[in-house]
Amino acid sequence: MPNFTSDNMYDEFDNDNFQEKSNSQKIAYYNSLLSSENQLSTDTELLEEAIQFYIDQHLFEEALPFAQQLITYSPYSTEGWVYQGIIFNNTMQYSEAIESYTKALALNPYDVAIHINLGITFDNANQSENAIEQFNEVLLLDSENEEALYNKAIALEKAGRYNEAIETLSTIITKNPQNIETLIELGFCYESNNEIQKALECYNKGTTIEPYNAALWYNRGLMLQKLENDTEALASYDMATTVDNDFYEAWYAKGEISLFTNNFNEALESFTQVLRLQPHNAFAWSNIGRVYEKQELYEEAISCFTEAILCDKNCFDAYYGRGVCYYNLNVLEESLKNYKVAVVLDEKDAELWFAKADVEYSLHYYEESLKSYKTSLLLDQKNYEVWYNYGNLLYTIQMFHEASHAFQESMSIFPYKSEVYFGLGKIFFKKKMFAKTIKAFWIGMLVQYFPAFINVKK
Repeated sequence: MPNFTSDNMYDEFDNDNFQEKSNSQKIAYYNSLLSSENQLSTDTELLEEAIQFYIDQHLFEEALPFAQQLITYSPYSTEGWVYQGIIFNNTMQYSEAIESYTKALALNPYDVAIHINLGITFDNANQSENAIEQFNEVLLLDSENEEALYNKAIALEKAGRYNEAIETLSTIITKNPQNIETLIELGFCYESNNEIQKALECYNKGTTIEPYNAALWYNRGLMLQKLENDTEALASYDMATTVDNDFYEAWYAKGEISLFTNNFNEALESFTQVLRLQPHNAFAWSNIGRVYEKQELYEEAISCFTEAILCDKNCFDAYYGRGVCYYNLNVLEESLKNYKVAVVLDEKDAELWFAKADVEYSLHYYEESLKSYKTSLLLDQKNYEVWYNYGNLLYTIQMFHEASHAFQESMSIFPYKSEVYFGLGKIFFKKKMFAKTIKAFWIGMLVQYFPAFINVKK
């Protein structure tokens, strides 16, 4: 490395001890070379050394003036343009990066590395087709270039062309069956193409190659869950958290399965681990609330749902869960208050409208309850419980014809709910239709006491 001045500041940075200097000392040295009193010479080797140092430190903006100096001194060399392209790509200035790489290719159109860099930048800029074109240019020059094949597959994947991406990734696997990164991408493409069993096979193969790769075990668990094999999925998540105790996604997935299978202690432990890693994870707090709610520990559940809302004021599950808990504690106004917030957050949840309607009915807010039942049925007309409760409300407000229709709708969906027949019987009695009253009550009793034997005639 040449001396630029006899000043002691530069003398001490000779080739023998420069690499031993701290990063802050190196930065001070390189920055001093840009100052007005210490202009850089035309030493391109020193410029490239400075650029590479800053890039290695992810100090891309600091590297840019050196790249621009290199272009100024050597405008017909590709190095400066390539460095500038790398810097712009990493600072998400994709148009500028594309322009830089294009100028580099004009100087050397057969440089494979430049084509690949340009393709990656096109892909980052969501220009998948242009990216694929660049990778194809490389493959014309070198048909077995694994980097070009892999990045082409990523671009095809982003473009939703999963069959072509699978074909391209499979080419790499055929030549290099131990390539874990490619196996993971191939698994993802199979999953995106709804070929779950094939995705699972990729992750199974990956775990035999790298048994201590937590991501592989996690992805394997996701596929097993999609195949409704919760036991094996749980074992996979166990492996993921054993390999990496800080893998919060695996802890979360493990908690969800445990909650679904009513393994409450395991669920509580898993979601607690998520909170260890992410103390403000609203979904983890909400799921702990669900654990307590399912065990009818409503006060504890409310406390957790409240924590979830403190973490995320728009946490739908927490408002819904807290509404359920208050309802079960018979604190109906608080329950309704939470349901009202929840329906603002998600107005398409039929079960939520059903729950809200029930609370309003219990509070004698009949007009509001009618609207909520109707909304629930608009979203899901096949819920016989909603039809039955809706019929009860209509009976209460003496809309007997409409109540009869609601009970019959409930019966047509599920004819083995005895209360429906009792409800119809009460309507027939009000209308002085005593023969139908007796028949309805009689069928209701048969359904109630002999559900396994009765064959109801609709």
